[in-house]
Amino acid sequence: GMSFRTDAIAWGVLLALLAQPPRWGAWSRAVAGSRGVAGAAVLGGIVALALLGSPLAEGMPLRINLIALVAALVTAVAAANADALRAFCPGRLRAAGLWLGTRSYAVYLCHVPVMYLLREAAARAGLPLVESAALALPLYALALAILAEATYRLVEQPFRGRGRRLTRTPGRGGANA
Repeated sequence: GMSFRTDAIAWGVLLALLAQPPRWGAWSRAVAGSRGVAGAAVLGGIVALALLGSPLAEGMPLRINLIALVAALVTAVAAANADALRAFCPGRLRAAGLWLGTRSYAVYLCHVPVMYLLREAAARAGLPLVESAALALPLYALALAILAEATYRLVEQPFRGRGRRLTRTPGRGGANA
């Protein structure tokens, strides 16, 4: 089920291990050989994720595990070829993707509380959010964007800065210097 996502965590750990300098160079050169192939692979992965997340795939065995695997592969290919999506994501779409990418952890942390809070607020106000996706989705996206931005700026960024300061070795310019 979705209670314990150990497979997704394991794929993330594997990606982190692959991202270490000696291994990452060989992997990224192999994957980044063709921007068109990498871009098509990422786009195909995104389509696969959309299909796996849709009602069409409900009841499919190992669906959640496949979502984790495809997401890991999409992340690896996109990370290996940073330019893979430039042709597919011009201008504002690219800026929106960069914004979402930098705040993805905040979105992950906030999405369920925002959903419950919005549903509760709508019920108390008499708004038909449950029956109207056309009303619910824009309100949900707006509330999630505001809370994710606040979490990113007020929690994530300050703690990252604090972590950097704590890991500096006096007189050497940093822990990894």
